[in-house]
Amino acid sequence: MVLATLLTPRLGGSWEYVWALITDPSSQQFSTEWRPPTTLTWFGKLFFGWVLVFPLLIHLSPRHLTWLHWLWFLGLGWMALSGVRYVIWFVAILALLTASLAEPLLGRYVDKPVQEVKPRLNYLMSLFFLLLSGLFLPGVRHVWWPEARPTLSPDTPVEATAWLARHQSILTGPLWADLTFASYHVYALPSYPVWIDTRFELYPTEHWERYLEISTAAPRWAELLDEEGINLLMLHPKEQGYLGQALQQNQETWGLCYADEVALLFVRLNGQPLPTLCHVPNPFGTFAYP
Repeated sequence: MVLATLLTPRLGGSWEYVWALITDPSSQQFSTEWRPPTTLTWFGKLFFGWVLVFPLLIHLSPRHLTWLHWLWFLGLGWMALSGVRYVIWFVAILALLTASLAEPLLGRYVDKPVQEVKPRLNYLMSLFFLLLSGLFLPGVRHVWWPEARPTLSPDTPVEATAWLARHQSILTGPLWADLTFASYHVYALPSYPVWIDTRFELYPTEHWERYLEISTAAPRWAELLDEEGINLLMLHPKEQGYLGQALQQNQETWGLCYADEVALLFVRLNGQPLPTLCHVPNPFGTFAYP
């Protein structure tokens, strides 16, 4: 692996990127996947239960772990307990070690001698699973499964983004948007540079703290928007209800220009009337703010 990275145009740059990523304070402080796992979810309960039963299996099994097995267990186990994103790697190793230790205890109950080897069946099963993966790809599954989940989640601001794209010559940025909305804007609205998105390592901790202050309508929210020169805001009606309420109460500076069940779009007025292209009938009648 070391020799392979030295053959790339950036030489050891990939190692520098990995080190910068695992030590990035913004990712570790604000991203859920970098936080330690807990027992608050069913998966967390299953994971910690498995880890607690594993020492008992080591004690009961006549088979012993090698030094390499212990290295895998301790190294990846330490990583898994330090961040959710590492759990899947540790579980893969834990499954192999569990099977190895349990085989002497359970093998005589589940193992049966092979009467006849049928490689054609293996080929057919491999082809079946390969085709099955393709059948569930986005754009394919809806052909044979009309009730399949949509490619985009229901809270993706598709219509609001398309509306803003049609009026971008009038509604100029900078645009401040909900964190998840901005990730969609990278793809669907490239003409408006995102102020923040889910790539946690790209933004310093202070930037994330500002996002949280604005998003929760903390006391400095209006001052921060002024400092950043924000002219447009696209909010999530439920996740950022406090900010939407604060903007509604500050009608001399901000006006609601677009609203649907997924997104709210506010424009900076600075004492000017709302642009004529904005038309929101009964804008706050269907949105329950906290």
